[in-house]
Formats: sequence, structure tokens, C-alpha cells
Amino acid sequence: MARVPDLAAAAAAHEPPELVLGRAAVPGSLLLERPERPQVSMPVDDALDLVRAESADELVLEVGVADEEPEPLQVRPGQGGAETRALEAAGDVTLLAGVVEPGQRDVEAARTVRLHKAPDRLRAADRNDFDPFCREVAAAAQRERLQRDPVALALDEDDGIGILGHALVCISALDDRGWPVRLWVIESGDSTSGATTVQNGQANPRIAVALLLPAFVQGAVIAGAGVVLFFAPTTGHDIWGWELTPFNTRFLGAIYLAALVDFVALAVVRRWIPARLVIPMDFLFMSVILVVSVAYVGRFDWEQPVTWAWFFIFVSVPIYAAAFLWRFRGLWRVVPSVSERPSERARLGLVAVALLLAGYGVGLVIAPETFAGFWPWPIDGFHARVYSAIFLSLALASALLARTWSPLELSTLGLTCVALGVLEPVGLLVVDADVDKVAWSSSGTWAWIAIFAALCAYGLVLVGASLRQESAVPRAAPA
Repeated sequence: MARVPDLAAAAAAHEPPELVLGRAAVPGSLLLERPERPQVSMPVDDALDLVRAESADELVLEVGVADEEPEPLQVRPGQGGAETRALEAAGDVTLLAGVVEPGQRDVEAARTVRLHKAPDRLRAADRNDFDPFCREVAAAAQRERLQRDPVALALDEDDGIGILGHALVCISALDDRGWPVRLWVIESGDSTSGATTVQNGQANPRIAVALLLPAFVQGAVIAGAGVVLFFAPTTGHDIWGWELTPFNTRFLGAIYLAALVDFVALAVVRRWIPARLVIPMDFLFMSVILVVSVAYVGRFDWEQPVTWAWFFIFVSVPIYAAAFLWRFRGLWRVVPSVSERPSERARLGLVAVALLLAGYGVGLVIAPETFAGFWPWPIDGFHARVYSAIFLSLALASALLARTWSPLELSTLGLTCVALGVLEPVGLLVVDADVDKVAWSSSGTWAWIAIFAALCAYGLVLVGASLRQESAVPRAAPA
């Protein structure tokens, strides 16, 4: 081929061009990203559920399963001997279900790490639930200390939640018909008396007649027995379940007539006050006599219908009273607005009287020959232990009033003591006028009279306190 004369000589081969940055170019002006780390996908059960949420799955960051790191030389995690360490964040006593927690006290990290402070609040893992009727386990509060403001949930038979230093609790209350209902209330505690003021808007709830019907029947029986034994002792002696002397007949009749005051107050008012005073007295009185009757069952004449009625009443009434108190157990936390806490002086006086009455009642049970040996007529062990029930029940009533009292309760217990303190010496005088057996020159006779005179004076003091408290309560103006 003929050559072209104008072309220059062939140049040397060119070197390939190089990138200035020394790395691959970024496509589309986008910065390169590292590949993502392996991630654990959440199963379907871990998603939030608005309908059937399961306590610990409510938070996205909540741990699903938890465990505890084994102690040294342990094969499995154990709770026995484990102690709370300084930097542990676990708040529950029980093991979490599958997340490893520190099992050693002084574990040092290989490099500097930031300390994590355990949250000072209740967490979802504590399994608190606002539904008190579900079978949930209430967790212990993390800030419950002796010298700290309590943040534990107040418990009656139901759970509650804290509100600004108080507690919202679910207690037993009474509806307009007098039947027990559940009521959410705000409570505040009193560290001096241990009582609780509940702002529930119910001054003194009425109790349904059906719930008090057994007590009304018992009151009618007591009235009949008291009238027959005290005013017709011959008839009472003939029909009674065991042999009665004239003095014991009138003495037992006076006890029944004095107890009738309580049942009249309960039947007229039919409210929680005075039921919270009368029913516990009735329970203790009947229970003591039931135990004594069983211990001296050989003294009874089982051919008398009164004997069968006696045991039926003294078995059924304690059961009813116990069921009544259990059903209304939530109301014991309530301090109704019609009642108040007694002053320190009055409280000490009531406690002192309760101790004296209880001491004498226990003495009649343990050593009847000693504590009833000075009575104006001979008292055997059976009758002395039966009569102890009246002193023990009066002691219980005085102790209850030392907690909180109301004018109605003061007058109820006061009139009971006045009736007992008057009727017993009157019965003694009436019987002695017929049989002339009382040694009036004996110091024991006057000591016995002094006991019931003191009961009468105590009752008058309670009635006076009731009148003063009643007059101090402001009355609403008529509409």
C-alpha cells in the first residue's frame, strides 16, 4: 500500500488514567454504607396488641425471657443464698424468665463503661395490674422503706394505685339497699392509732334487713329469756336446761335484759354503726358460752326442749356473726364521718377499763373459785365461766371504742353497762328478800356490789360523753 506522506510518526502507547481519590467512584453521588449487622426478627407474638396485651410484652424494649447468670462453680442458676448486689438492676425477688443477670458481686469490666442506674419506679415486669379481680401477683414496691414515703399499693382484699401520696383502694361498702358492694376510695393513714380515714361519702351506710334478720331473731329470744328468768324465776327454773338456784336465775336474767339494749339499738338503726360494735360483742359472748357449755355438757338436761334450743342458738349465732364480720371486713378500714378518734386521755381510759374487764373475765375462766369466791351466793365453776362472757364482751366493746367512737356507740355500750349495773344488785335484793341468804356484813358482798356500781358509773360516763359529742356536732338547718 502506498504511504501517506503527511502523517507523523506513530507515538508511544499512553498510560491508563488514574483516579485522583485513589478509590472507586461513588455511584450516583451516594456515600457508601456498611453492610447491616445481623438482626433478630421479632415474631408475631412480640408485636404490640391493643386487645389482649400480655403485661411484659407491652413495651418494645421489654425482655421476653430472662434468666440469671450462674454463680461460680454452679451448673444452674440458684436463688438460695443469693444476695442483692450494689449494681444489679433486677428488682424482683423471683428470677426473671431467661435474661442473664449478674451472679457475682465484684465483676470488673475490661474497659470503662457507663453505669446504668436501676429505674426507681414500677416496671411492666412487676406485673402490676389495675384489675384487682384478675389473678395477678402484686410486686413489692422498690422504694418501700421504714423512713421513706410509702409507694406500695394499698391492699385490702383488692389492689389499688397510689395517687399523690394517698392510695386508691377498693373496699367493701353498702349500696342504697344495704347490700355489700365494691367501692374505690382514697385513703390516708394515721400512724398514731393505726386507723384509716376513707373519703367515701358514706356517713353511716344502712345494712339490708335480710343480713340482720338472724340478729333480730336472737334479740327476740334473748328478750323472752330475760323476761322469764328475771320476772318469773319459778317458770324459768322449771323449763331451763340445767338446775338453777334463785340467785343464778335472776343473775342470768339480768344479763339477758342488759344485752337486749344492744339488739334494740341494732334493730332501730340498722346501720353499720352500731353493728360494728354489737356483732363482735355478740360473737365473743356466744362463743365463750358455747365452749363452756360443751365442756360442761353433762350438766344439761337433754329431756328439756330448752337444752336443744340452747345448743342450736349458741352454735348458729357464732357462725352467723363470723360470716357477717367476714363479709363486711372491708368496712373496718372505714372511719365514717359520724365517728371520730377519741382523745389520748379518753383512749387510755377505755383501754384501762378494757384491761380490767378482760382480766376479771379471764380470771373467772381460769380460777373461778378465787375470782367468784367472794360473791354473795355460792358460785360453781360452770356458772362462773358462763358469767365470764359478759365481762369479756364488755372488754372487747371498750377496746373497739378506743379505736374510733361515735355518739350512738357510746350510748349503746353505756346503757348496756347501766342496765347491768342496776339490774344485778336489784335482783340480789329481790331474791334475798325471799330467801334471806346474803351476808350483808361480809366484805365480799360489798365488793360484788362495788363491781356492778362501777359498771353503772362507767356506763353513765359513756352516756355523758355521747351527749357531749352529739351536741358538738353541727346540725344542718331545715330546708
